[in-house]
Amino acid sequence: MIAYKFLAAGRVAPFSGFEWPEPTGDAPGGWVEAAVVDPCRSGVHACRVEYLPIWMAPELWRVELAGDVVERDTLVVASRGRLLDRVPDWSGMADVEFTELSRERTNEHASRASIDLRPFLVEAAWAVEHRRPAYAGYVAARARMFADGEHGWDAERSWQASWIATRLDL
Repeated sequence: MIAYKFLAAGRVAPFSGFEWPEPTGDAPGGWVEAAVVDPCRSGVHACRVEYLPIWMAPELWRVELAGDVVERDTLVVASRGRLLDRVPDWSGMADVEFTELSRERTNEHASRASIDLRPFLVEAAWAVEHRRPAYAGYVAARARMFADGEHGWDAERSWQASWIATRLDL
């Protein structure tokens, strides 16, 4: 199964601190294995395209998952996985575009909300200034929820995932 994984700089898993084996040339990285598949506790964690906005980090990788595979909520967890290739346009290009676009969308959502969402505008500006795409996406989703009701959160996250998939040709 092919999925996606966000990692910190240097192929480091943000939660566990594990450094993934690096792909070389056209060859994938080495297999990483877990004895137990238990979402959020053990296993090789990744996600499908529609959940990319939730798991953002500096590096985006395409991964191959194998063995026991469990899908739960926003995750795909397997007993084996390996990095195939890095999605090159995410870091330094699309991540900045996404952050700025999220600020614009926060402004749009706030302009039609029935309550004062000025704090969201401040947070969105902070996310741009500090280059925090995950936080910018979160703020935009919250603003849309306040502007459009309960379905706003899912609608914004869906829009974000679609933008990422289109922009990165995933």
